[in-house]
Amino acid sequence: MALAQVLKEYDIQFAIRNPDDFVKDSLRAIGAVLLPLDSDDKVGGIEFASLLSNDDIVVLDGYSFTTDYEKLIKEHAGALVTIDDIPSRHFVANAVINFCGAIDPKAYSRESYTKICFGSDYIFLRQPFLSRPVVKQPTGNRILLNMGGADANNQTMIVLNEILPSALGIPIDVVVGHTYAFFDELKAVADKHHQIIPHRGLSAHKMFEVMANCNIAILPPSTVALEFLSTGGQLFLKQTADNQTCIKQYLITRQFAFDYSHWDFFVSDISQSRFRPKTLNFDSSNKSVHALFNSLRYYARLRLRLAMEQDARLIYDWATDVEARQYAYDKSEISWDNHLKWFAAKLESNKCNYYIAEIEEFPIGQIRFDFSDEEEGIAIISYLIDKSWRGKGLSVSLLTKSIQQLSVAKRVKKIVGFVQNANIASIKAFTRAGFTIHPAEKYPDSSKFELSLKNQYE
Repeated sequence: MALAQVLKEYDIQFAIRNPDDFVKDSLRAIGAVLLPLDSDDKVGGIEFASLLSNDDIVVLDGYSFTTDYEKLIKEHAGALVTIDDIPSRHFVANAVINFCGAIDPKAYSRESYTKICFGSDYIFLRQPFLSRPVVKQPTGNRILLNMGGADANNQTMIVLNEILPSALGIPIDVVVGHTYAFFDELKAVADKHHQIIPHRGLSAHKMFEVMANCNIAILPPSTVALEFLSTGGQLFLKQTADNQTCIKQYLITRQFAFDYSHWDFFVSDISQSRFRPKTLNFDSSNKSVHALFNSLRYYARLRLRLAMEQDARLIYDWATDVEARQYAYDKSEISWDNHLKWFAAKLESNKCNYYIAEIEEFPIGQIRFDFSDEEEGIAIISYLIDKSWRGKGLSVSLLTKSIQQLSVAKRVKKIVGFVQNANIASIKAFTRAGFTIHPAEKYPDSSKFELSLKNQYE
């Protein structure tokens, strides 16, 4: 729901099995469309896949999804994003989002094109947490306690009983979800201790108001902790699930938060000087998330077709473009007659796969793979984006989608590309598409990029 609010300019649908009334009302409140799924479909994905089109961007969020499930969805959708903070399987999605800034992308088994988007640059929080500044009172303490919405193990009451003796007279806002089964017990304790203010099923805006009034919080290392950090304050983390390990380590080692086990030291330290947290910067998060999905929107709309004789003039105009020529290795003048002969030879060759890239049937670029005569399965790549479509991040989409399409058409071991070092845009594109960079002995002032396809849909 937080992501849906960030991407409000998109048409958003939520595909959910057995949604309850609370979920339905919540989605209706943000203007999202509910797509209920048959409960028998479970994690097979067949029903869901049948509802997709190749213009859709699918976001998977859950630990039950598998590599095979991702493959099925990716075959039916335009692009795929997975939200997953446990790198315990192979990923074929276009991107994986993990809020933990301590994760090493190398920990993920993934396809060469799969981008790992991690840390505070890709944190998406509900409105109004990333849109409204907070100025907290410099004096006076107020504590926020929340151990998750359902809190099936009732960590709320455990922590509350632990902190009450050291928090006498300090207001404690206790927030639980609408499915919290121990609310009557919480109310009974609040009736005895008037400093306790219980809250149940708060909206995002009400939660923001509570957090804005609290300068201390005890929370699990999850999204709710990040929401509190966006408002500022001293945060103590109590882990309640295995998948919280990474983000807890990240927030504590970077001194954005503190371990709940240090709570007694905190309340006994009058100056509390060693519990002054650093500020976690969320300034670029919305921008990064928008950039990711905008690039995937182009990726989803991008189509590739084989070049045809009718494309000769189009390709000639691209090849003779002044801006494109500055990065060509052969800068000799291209005559129309020579171009026709060269192009006809490429179309006839079984050593060349030549594609025209289109968005909504409008040609936006070309990409060519020339296979080596010396070593089987090695292809030299060459691509070009139409000048009116440059600067939109299309190069990475063109590289990744064409390589996937090529790998279906032919057995490919390795893709090789050569780029002049002055061509910064292409260097960034090859790097982001998963290529490794090496010195180019064949060409001066250039780099050689290589991509092994050994993992390509094994």
